[in-house]
Amino acid sequence: MNDHPHSAALEIGLRWLYETEQPDGALISHHGVLVDAEPDRILYFVPRGWDGHPVVVLNVPDRLRESGPGGRPANPLRLGELEELAEWLTGRGRPVVKTWNGHPAATGSVALVETAHPSLLAAVKRYSDGCPDHPREGVFCNCGWYGRGRDLIVNP
Repeated sequence: MNDHPHSAALEIGLRWLYETEQPDGALISHHGVLVDAEPDRILYFVPRGWDGHPVVVLNVPDRLRESGPGGRPANPLRLGELEELAEWLTGRGRPVVKTWNGHPAATGSVALVETAHPSLLAAVKRYSDGCPDHPREGVFCNCGWYGRGRDLIVNP
């Protein structure tokens, strides 16, 4: 199988999704974590996304958008780029259940079949549940709960 242009970043993110144990108390946002796939893409690894599946998001960085954040991409995902990512993942033993977006957008997403590491799912759930001491504040609590939990994350 041919190598993918972002294979190093993909391998790092997949190891994080499936092999990296998170400590008790770690909090991971529903957006997951970012791995830079220089020079022209960012990969997000989301432990629990579409229909409960882990998701890999291929994204054009804001610095490569015509009008800055939220602007049209100067180098959108090319035709077939998302499908190549899905094939690469499947070829590495990470079968894909669904893809969406892609060419000519600034982002494309791939949902994986296999569930992420249980400690990652627990960290996402703790984040989604919000501050246990101030439930009315949810994830926006200013008591330091989020910062302490975020600092515990074992990043890729």
